[in-house]
Amino acid sequence: MKQLIEQPRESVRRVLGGAVEMRRFRGIDQPFAPHVHDYPVIGLVRRGQRLMTCGQARYELASGQLLALNPEQPHGCVPCGEESLVYDSLALLHWPDCPALEGPAVTDRTAAARFAGLIARLEAPVIDEAAAEEQLTLLLCRLARVSEPAARPGAAQAMASYLQSHRADAVCLSDLAAVAATSRYGALRAFQASFGITPMRYLVALRAETARRALAAGARCADAAQEAGFADQAHLTRVFKERFGITPSAYRKAVS
Repeated sequence: MKQLIEQPRESVRRVLGGAVEMRRFRGIDQPFAPHVHDYPVIGLVRRGQRLMTCGQARYELASGQLLALNPEQPHGCVPCGEESLVYDSLALLHWPDCPALEGPAVTDRTAAARFAGLIARLEAPVIDEAAAEEQLTLLLCRLARVSEPAARPGAAQAMASYLQSHRADAVCLSDLAAVAATSRYGALRAFQASFGITPMRYLVALRAETARRALAAGARCADAAQEAGFADQAHLTRVFKERFGITPSAYRKAVS
């Protein structure tokens, strides 16, 4: 049987309000000449083998290898195997508080899994911007060369109070950082340390409870989703089933 050969292709998509550029390469055999970026880049080799030069060091890259490149870090690569390159990357074009990254080649399965999960989230036709921002911030916390200083006492409770009073609004991690008077990284760490979950997971739980109460009072599913701050009824259904083990419509029927 004749083996199918993947046609070389590249795709680029701006996400998170244009702050991040998702670049995807499939079936690429060309070498990449030494170059630099004036922004951080995080990438994951999905398939293929490469020999990368970064400064004076050389790295053998293979499937599963995560890269974290700081601005102005010279790098280039050439093929060193028969398999074509499949590679995903995120260019942080406008991410001014990005910490210095521990790289360029990163051996961290958790970080690689988080990157792959973030790419999957960013592939969605409709992107949950707040959740994607949080996932990227979690990844950057993992890759940071130096940990962020601890947030002020009471910062986590201040963020929780803000989420409780803005549960139906569009809230992003940057908003919470302003409430806590710290960076996005400090806000995320402080919240997780106090509550054991991320702020956006906490917010989704609040919205699920708001929707549950509305349904118990007789609201239609679509109206409950809107009142609680969900993007649409389908989003409410996914979240409700995950948390309560029953669909919103079935719950409404059972308690009415």
